[in-house]
Formats: sequence, structure tokens, C-alpha cells
Amino acid sequence: MKKAYWFVMPWDPRHPGGVANVVLNLYKHFARHDYSPSILVASWEDISFRWVRQDGIDCCHVRLLYPIADGWVGKLAYWLRLPGLLIRLTKVLRKENVVCINPHYPNDSALSFVLLRKLGGYKGRILLSFHGTDFDDIEKVSGYGLLIWRLILSDVDAVITCSHALAKRVLAKFPEIEAKTHAALNGFDLDEFERDRDQASNLPQELTNHDFILNVAAYEHKKGHDILLRAFKQLTVDFPMLKLALVGGGNSAYDKIMQWIVELGLVDKVTVIRELPHTKIAPYFENARIFALPSRKEPFGLVLLEAGAFGLPVIASRVGGIPEIISSPDLGVLVEPEDHEALASALRSVLNEPGRAKSMGANLRQHVLANFSWAATVDTYLSLLGPKQ
Repeated sequence: MKKAYWFVMPWDPRHPGGVANVVLNLYKHFARHDYSPSILVASWEDISFRWVRQDGIDCCHVRLLYPIADGWVGKLAYWLRLPGLLIRLTKVLRKENVVCINPHYPNDSALSFVLLRKLGGYKGRILLSFHGTDFDDIEKVSGYGLLIWRLILSDVDAVITCSHALAKRVLAKFPEIEAKTHAALNGFDLDEFERDRDQASNLPQELTNHDFILNVAAYEHKKGHDILLRAFKQLTVDFPMLKLALVGGGNSAYDKIMQWIVELGLVDKVTVIRELPHTKIAPYFENARIFALPSRKEPFGLVLLEAGAFGLPVIASRVGGIPEIISSPDLGVLVEPEDHEALASALRSVLNEPGRAKSMGANLRQHVLANFSWAATVDTYLSLLGPKQ
């Protein structure tokens, strides 16, 4: 019987986004090793384990419990409901021969896995994989919440971050876990990307036969769409035919973005695409002039690997893990966050120097394909699966 590796997610992995992209890629690569991967999905509606197989992915939906609940009633409810959950988990983990539980975008529900192992109901490994915004709230915890997280982190086998910059944030809050903290940079597989792409997908009519700057990012404040729109507004004077394509998901900043587009007089120059399946993104990378990512926060920047693999020149903000990808000036241009003037200047410079743009794109493509692969990422994970000390 194959050893089972359980990824744990707080939402269905079919929902598009960077975390889902990472987990699904790790899932595919673990399946090529001596493991049988599954994704445990937190679902309040499912008290019992509900197994679903879709698009070749095995998912198990079940209600998880959260000790850092709102109010003391919620906290008490966690401890009262915990024994039932631990009994159900013990039966399933033993039946499935699970040797590793790996929460991604982890939250305090991980305490249940830690307590289960302490009580002898599970003897495998526990790895926590942080992706960035999942650590934002943890940085602020104190009192009871801090106690719970110290209990979790003291007993997991490893803490994995998607960049060295995120690892520094984790260790600034919990310096005692330095020995078990590891950075496993995300990867990219161009061959797999090409196999999965929708060959029938095309650009929308308003972008066909037009030069355009591309941005692919969730519609959230941290992604800096307002900075990009203000910078793009300055470019329209010198490049009246240039367009901007925004591709993303989420709703938190969408209405504001549409409002900015109207206020800046860019309705005819900006194309906004919502919830585009990842299989349909390739034509945008293939036809854009420049890829721009002016994020306020970016723990890694997986989309930069995709842009780079297509040979796009990249202009991005100097935050988080981005400098770990754009690590030298010949690979792209980094500007300070919140500075739309610097972003406009960088975009104008690259647009005016097509030879430089082509060289940067070619260099980044070579860099991405040579240094970022899911196989290397999985190797880091596999190295953490030795016998529990």
C-alpha cells in the first residue's frame, strides 16, 4: 500500500489562486514519487469525511475545528468537540496509511493534528507551509492565540515558507523555530503548462493586434492596481495606442479598480478580465509587451515565473520574495512600492528600448527555466520526510 501524503487547505483547490496553483503542482509531483497524495479541504458542512475525485485530484472534505475562535464560547466549543474529531481522524489516517499531514495556508486548526500525534493517534510527520498573507494575522496574535501558535509550532516537524523573505518574517515572530524553518521556493514547469493550456483560448478582441502591458494578480489592495493605473495614465500621452490588460480574481478591490479606471479616463484603454481559468492565460503572456507587478506585498511572486518563462520583460516592486526572482538588473527592473512615478519611468524606458526589453526577457526566461522547478521544490519537501526524531 502506497504511503499517503495529505495536503490540507482551508478552501477547495479548484478555486483559482496562487496557493491552489502551488498545492496542485505539488500534488502532481508527489504522485510521481512513492506517495498517494490527497487534499483535505476544510468544509464546515461535512462532519463526516466526504471523498471527491475530480480532474484527477482526490479531495476529502471535512469539518475542522479552530481553537482561536471568537469569544470564550467558541473556544470552549473547540475543546468539547475535539474528542470526536480526533477519533474520526485516527480511523481515517490509519486506514489511508497517511505518513505526512501538510497544511498549506495553515491556520489554528493545525492544533488538532498536533494534539492527535501527542495522544498517539497519528505517528507521521506534520509540515506547515506558509504562503504570506496567511502569516499576517499570526504576526499580530498575543495572549491565548500566541500560546496556541507556540504549541503548534513547537511540535510540527518543519515550517516551510515560499521565500527567504517570508522565512525572516516567521523567525522574527518565532525565533525559537529557526532550526526547523526552511524556504522552498515555488517552481514552474513550462512543458506541463503547455500540456494543460486551452489551445482554443484567444485574446479578447480589444487586445488583438494591440501593444499592451499585462498584469495578472488578484483584485486586492496589496497588488497595487491603483499604482499601475496611475503610472499607465502617464504613458498614454507618449503611447496613445498602448493598452493595459488586468487579469485577476477576487472581489475586495474590484469595484475600486473599475472606479479608478473611469476617474482616470482609461475606459477605452484598460481591459479587465475576471476569473480567467489558468488554462486560458497563455495568449496574454505570448502577446504582451511588458509584465508589470507593482505589489505592496508579495511573499514570492509565482506569476513572475510564468511571465519569465514566456520571455516577457518584467517590472515589479522591490518587496517580499520578488528580489529572489529578479535578482539582478539584467533580469528585470525593480522599483519601490507605492511609487507610480518610478513605475511610469521604468515602463517608459523599457517601451522605448525594445532591444533591452528583449534581452531582459530572454535572460529571465533562461533564469526561470534553469533555477525554478517544481521538481526542486518537491525535493525540499521530500528531504523533510525522514524518520521523526
